[in-house]
Amino acid sequence: MARAWILAALLLADVTPRDDLFRVSSARQLGALQVSRFAISSIAFSRDGRRLVALDTNGTLSVWDLPTRRPVKTIPGAFSRGRIDLSLDGTVVAGLSSDRQAVRVLDVEKGTEIRSIPEVWPIPSGFDLSSDGRRIAVLKRDQSLRILNAATGEEVKLIVEPNTGQGGQPSWSPDGKFIVCHGWDAQVRIFDVERGEQTGTFAGAGPQAAFLGFSPDSSTIVHAAQDSRIRLFDRAGRQTLELADTVSGTQSVTFSRDGLLMAAVDVRSVVRIWDPRTGRRLREFEAGGVTQAAFTPDGRYLALAGSDGLVRLWGGSGSSLGWPKPVEPRKGNPGFLGITGDTLDGADAGVSIVTIIAGGPAEKAGLQVGDVILMIGAVSTDSFETLRGVIMEMREGDEVEVTYRRDGASKKMKIKLGARPADSP
Repeated sequence: MARAWILAALLLADVTPRDDLFRVSSARQLGALQVSRFAISSIAFSRDGRRLVALDTNGTLSVWDLPTRRPVKTIPGAFSRGRIDLSLDGTVVAGLSSDRQAVRVLDVEKGTEIRSIPEVWPIPSGFDLSSDGRRIAVLKRDQSLRILNAATGEEVKLIVEPNTGQGGQPSWSPDGKFIVCHGWDAQVRIFDVERGEQTGTFAGAGPQAAFLGFSPDSSTIVHAAQDSRIRLFDRAGRQTLELADTVSGTQSVTFSRDGLLMAAVDVRSVVRIWDPRTGRRLREFEAGGVTQAAFTPDGRYLALAGSDGLVRLWGGSGSSLGWPKPVEPRKGNPGFLGITGDTLDGADAGVSIVTIIAGGPAEKAGLQVGDVILMIGAVSTDSFETLRGVIMEMREGDEVEVTYRRDGASKKMKIKLGARPADSP
């Protein structure tokens, strides 16, 4: 019996040095990695905290060894800019293909393709890789939600039938037992994967969520809505908490490994950390050009991916462990164009302007509702997320050339970017 207790204690022991654990009040920037010369779209970590995998806005996937601070592999043209999913062991990564027509599953160590899954809905949130890397949930073009074998592409289970309006962006629970799906009908549904049964539902705000995911213990669903509210639900769909803070433009919500801290970054690069049990804000700070925040699984760092290609690591009161000297972010407010838009596919590809904010740079320059933006500078705007990402990489006062289509004719204009108004969503 004593031996069993010792074994259990060893298995549960926290072997990370206590001085290096992330502490909210004393955390500071310890250093930074220059992962890319382009903005970082998405980052992910292996469970042991040794591997950092980052995707930049040029579609290049970079793999870094954190203890040695050295690059392991670079895979150009791996994915379309957007988000990536990494298996917990750090060996399998998934993302949208560069032409946005398929989901690619890659072997991280070899840098080779394991499987390409065609006929997917071309949005960055239209797929999710299970934590073990063996299964992938995919939103197909027929609006069905299907679970496939990530290695073979064979269908394992049909979760949502085609053409019902219920299919949408999926997210796996960390334990692999549940999937939550935000449907086009603005309903969020929770499914028991093995039984294929719906266990709960709740109303979303609009046909998509800014973020949808689970807490580390798989008990709580986090829903960041397009109305800038973050709400927490149990697996029966009952709301357990709504944050008092509004968080506009967030693309990710991250938890510490013990589930006691929750963090997100808004469109103005303000990082907030909360206690997810009470909703109390524990800390807020500006980091400059942050595109994503993610706690490392070893409990030591909060990583901030930047529009300058840097991944900055904030940590506890321990030493900086030889991390490179932080690089100062570019000064000034992120750029602001002043539109909302919808992504168009096929022959009409681009971003169609849905609304124009009164008095904003787009209105002053003469853009109109219905114009289709084709390029921002030299970057093709294959999605509204791409357009917004490029604009946010720039700064207030920068001038950018916009290529757009109006009444079937391609036109160009130069627009001086502004700063996002304080009351803008």
